[in-house]
Amino acid sequence: MKTQTIISPKKKGGLGESFNTLGFSGTGSKPESGDEIYLMGKGIDLGNLTVMERRAKRKLLTKTMMLLLLEIAKENENWKWHARFESTLHCQDEQITADGRSYTDFYCKQRCCLMCLANRKAQIINSYLPIVEDMADPHFVTLTVVSVKKEDLDTRVDEIVEAIRTLIARYKKRHQRGKQIKFYGLWSLESNFNPKRLTYNRKHGTGCYKSG
Repeated sequence: MKTQTIISPKKKGGLGESFNTLGFSGTGSKPESGDEIYLMGKGIDLGNLTVMERRAKRKLLTKTMMLLLLEIAKENENWKWHARFESTLHCQDEQITADGRSYTDFYCKQRCCLMCLANRKAQIINSYLPIVEDMADPHFVTLTVVSVKKEDLDTRVDEIVEAIRTLIARYKKRHQRGKQIKFYGLWSLESNFNPKRLTYNRKHGTGCYKSG
């Protein structure tokens, strides 16, 4: 069997670089004969043991979680989520190797999939990196709030978003009045679940900020 790796999205309907293959199924244009397969992206270096070990760990954790979640969905007869968990269970199961690299042809795109979340994280980092690199003196700030129960999580998120928007608007007005130097940056929300206390901890305002 022959393999052909395609990186440019302009060729053979390619999907682009490795970080841009999230959510696509298939290895590309199907060959006329059954002896050749077109591979998209850069794949994973099989010689990079650190990357391979991290991938194997994410895969093991994902499968373990999905097996448990499938049972819960089945007990509750929630077939919509059962189908999603089933899809995640088999995410990136099949691998094709070529020239010392590993490729896959299926991404489930589910938020509960640690494999796809790693790709999503890489996409976000790549999109934010040029902005941060353009800052002369960026600062990384992390703010946290008191943990809450599940029923209070939505309210807490709304409060955090409102606080951040108020802060941004206040600095913008001060800058327009000539009383404050220009302030801009990136921010995001992160939630960590504590399985022992059954609480959610929200980190907010995590990001890089530049003033001046």
